Amino acid sequence: MQAFLHFSSSLADAQTLNFMQECAARYGQESLTFLSRSQILGSASLAEISAPCDLESLRAEGASYGVDINLLPNAPHKRQLMLCDMDSTIITSESLDDLSKMAGIGDEVAAITARAMAGELDFREALSLRLAMLKGERVSLLDALIAETTAFDGAGELVGTMRAHDATCLLVSGGFTFLTSNIAERFGFTDHFANKLAIEDGLIAGYAHEPILDSSAKLRILKDYCAQLGIGADAVLAMGDGANDIPMLDAAGLGIAWQAKPLVKERIAIQLSHSTLCGALFLQGFTEQDIV
Repeated sequence: MQAFLHFSSSLADAQTLNFMQECAARYGQESLTFLSRSQILGSASLAEISAPCDLESLRAEGASYGVDINLLPNAPHKRQLMLCDMDSTIITSESLDDLSKMAGIGDEVAAITARAMAGELDFREALSLRLAMLKGERVSLLDALIAETTAFDGAGELVGTMRAHDATCLLVSGGFTFLTSNIAERFGFTDHFANKLAIEDGLIAGYAHEPILDSSAKLRILKDYCAQLGIGADAVLAMGDGANDIPMLDAAGLGIAWQAKPLVKERIAIQLSHSTLCGALFLQGFTEQDIV
């Protein structure tokens, strides 16, 4: 076999870098190609190997050092289209859960969200149940949520670098346009797609307008943009954490399970759990000098 071991981490201390080096040495690589050794962006490196490796054991070992390890069948290359989920992927939480906490029903809604993200509930059913519980809440909660929403480290660098290298960057969410519009503008996404929350008389109406953006819609957007741009799936990067992201991640040439639920990790080979979002850049072969 001929493949590449890819290492990335939010850390760049001596212990982390030495661990990467030692792993590569096990496969006959005396020196790594370091993509980053930045205290801010994180570290990343690449080693070409020709012997089989026990990836799951390596990953378990890497986790103890805060290092993500992925096995790439080909040398990393830059993608022309990026689709990112929003909740728990670009931003650090589930926005509907956060909104529900503000309304005083956080635990009940979060339980439904967890089941949906684990694939135990149909996305549409879960969305309908959660929105019905918010019916009658004041619309001012939406502005409060926008103000409190935070992103994962590396979000700006991820989108900025992809855009600087002429990629189309889409925020594709099962959440709501009142927030995706803000996040897309904040980080420079080319466009955003999400559900539209119904508002009546200044109150949350308890439902979303059709059509609902679910897993099939995410996949359709990926295919539509591939057709518009005249590219194949190999030119696509997609990233997400929940069950409704799986079709999109499966279809992309580089599908990344980002701090993902167990079901997603079972289905998606490329995984990031210990890196900043810059890890998605390093998986394409970008170096710290390329980062915007």
